[in-house]
Order: sequence, then C-alpha cells, then structure tokens
Amino acid sequence: MIRRRIIGTLAVLGLLSLLLIPARVGETLAQWDDGESVTAQGQAAVIPPVLPPITCTGADGGLLPTAAVLTWNAPAGLPVGATYRVTAVAKTFTEVKYVSDPTIKISVVLLSDLLGLLLGSSSDVVITVDTIYAPTGTTGPMWVAASSATITIKYIAPVLGLLLGGFRCS
Repeated sequence: MIRRRIIGTLAVLGLLSLLLIPARVGETLAQWDDGESVTAQGQAAVIPPVLPPITCTGADGGLLPTAAVLTWNAPAGLPVGATYRVTAVAKTFTEVKYVSDPTIKISVVLLSDLLGLLLGSSSDVVITVDTIYAPTGTTGPMWVAASSATITIKYIAPVLGLLLGGFRCS
C-alpha cells in the first residue's frame, strides 16, 4: 500500500514538473527556396485611322435618290484582317454596319426608321467611319483606331411618299 502511494506521489510530481518547467522554443532561419515565375505574351498593333475626305455620290440619281455611295481612302499600313465600322446616326435611329472595302452604299432599306423617313421626318444623317481590327482567334474586344472620319448627308422625306425625296450629299 505504501508502495502505491509512493508511485502515485511520484507520478503526480512528474506531471507537475512538466507543467512548471517553461517550454523553450528555439529560433529558426526559415526561408522560401522555391521561386515563382509567370510568363505572358502580349500583342500590339497600330491601327491607322480613316482620314477625310469621305466622298458621297447619289447612287440612283434622278428625282428620288434612294441611296448614296460613300467612299474613302484605305489608310496606309492597315493590318491584314482590319475592317471598317460605319455608323449612321439620325434623329430617330442609329445603325452600325461592318465592311471590308472602303466603300458602302447607304440606302433607305439600310436605315432602320424607314416608316419615319417616308412619312416626312427629314433629317441629317451623320456617318462615321472607324478602322477596326480583331485579331484572328481572339475573343476579346476589337481594337479601334484613335480617330475617325465623318460626313453628314441629308435625307429629305419624299412628298406624299413619292416625289423629290431621298439622299442629298452635303
């Protein structure tokens, strides 16, 4: 029985001594040995703008020129695959077309507000031509030239939908 008490007392003293002795943590000189690296590939291009003038001619002639042909000079140094964005803006509509040649035929059918144009809403139509480029195989936004060329043409609504209307080049 005494033996049990002595063993129990020693066990308690041993446990207490572990709690009373402060734990020592030594210093370390840890560092990262593995370097991280990233590689990327970028692409840049100079997109030359369309320069004025844009020429306008009545395509159909006569009393009712229902179309106008706009032509401009292709900019020098245009990347292969570049195209043109032609934007027509009037009082009641905006329309955008993309063409690969430096010419476009603007007609009443092309304009969105045919009924308004035929019912007498004559207005100026501002045409803007931008050079754009979307590299093949990309899904991001297209690149647009820093400036663009504009021309204003007039659409005169025909009288009673029949006479003296159409496009007039300014």
